[in-house]
Amino acid sequence: MSENGSWYIRKIKPEEEEAFINFLSAWVSDVPVADRYRWLYQGNPHGKAVIWLAVDEKTEEIAACTAIFPKRLRIN
Repeated sequence: MSENGSWYIRKIKPEEEEAFINFLSAWVSDVPVADRYRWLYQGNPHGKAVIWLAVDEKTEEIAACTAIFPKRLRIN
């Protein structure tokens, strides 16, 4: 994190997949993180997840994340 702690929020960039998996690996230890990422975030049968990151303003290091997972609904 930068000295003044400045960060901002943005969507993940395509080239950040490996950094995101490494970030998740720091706190997810009960499943193979890369496999879960590919299945849940990329290959979800309902559609690809939209991932948002809080990143350090100077270093672009990931500080936090959230994701929106689509759900197909059947009405009627």
